[in-house]
Amino acid sequence: MARVSRREFLQYGAGASATLAFMAANGIRLSASPLGLPIGSQAWPHRARIGTNGYAGLASLLKDMKAIGIESIELISPSGEFSTLTDGKQVRKILDDNGMKSPSAHFRGVRTNLPTLIQWAHDIGMTHMSMASMGGQTVNGVTTLETVKKTCDEYNKLGAIAKKEGLQMMTHNEGFENSRLDDGRLTYPLLLEYLDPTAVLPRVAGWLAPGGVFSVVLQRPGGDARISATGFASLQTLTGLMRLVDPDDLRGLATRVGLVELASRDVPLARGKSFWAATFGRAAG
Repeated sequence: MARVSRREFLQYGAGASATLAFMAANGIRLSASPLGLPIGSQAWPHRARIGTNGYAGLASLLKDMKAIGIESIELISPSGEFSTLTDGKQVRKILDDNGMKSPSAHFRGVRTNLPTLIQWAHDIGMTHMSMASMGGQTVNGVTTLETVKKTCDEYNKLGAIAKKEGLQMMTHNEGFENSRLDDGRLTYPLLLEYLDPTAVLPRVAGWLAPGGVFSVVLQRPGGDARISATGFASLQTLTGLMRLVDPDDLRGLATRVGLVELASRDVPLARGKSFWAATFGRAAG
């Protein structure tokens, strides 16, 4: 491998694509699978290469990525600089030719073009559909509770369609997700209240390594209040919004996604309040 000084690396690595080309040209490779997982990269920082050259640009980009030890790439659905990559089967062939995989992409237009995007994902062999943001309306970084509920309802329906087609829908936390409500509350915690939990638990099950444990604590009905009196304003804002999950419902969902209950117990507190604590692991085999 060619010797490269720190100064040279910083000089030539000013941009993501420049860094990639420089590393490939000088035989620099990333440490393979440091966590037992393939090293991946987004296509977004290298969009100019694809936008100018289409499929040929994608092939050249993947060749450079493979040369430095990258095994997986997150693509962008056909739009903008990626608008020429409409043929999912051709994209899959280019991936295969370069020994690369693309389990997910940033998808644009899921509200209006979901069936076509699902087919494109299937042709490439993807398992996930990701959005940069759910795109709820904000004004100067502020939204409303009604907008949060409406947006979550919309994406619960879109996610259910994707799930039937064998794809897991997910979102990054950009824009809408990082906004605040008009009363000052953060939007992100409320998304976890209103998005369908059946879309979340399968991902948790997939993250567990053999021997790993998933712990959960649920509040049972009863007691003087769902949120006890507290000086923490962030907790008080949950009053009236928190929804209780039945432990039996969680058990059923856990079983369906391949988790087994390892232990559980009830934890009674003062003033009649009670919690249910449990641990789950992956089913054998």
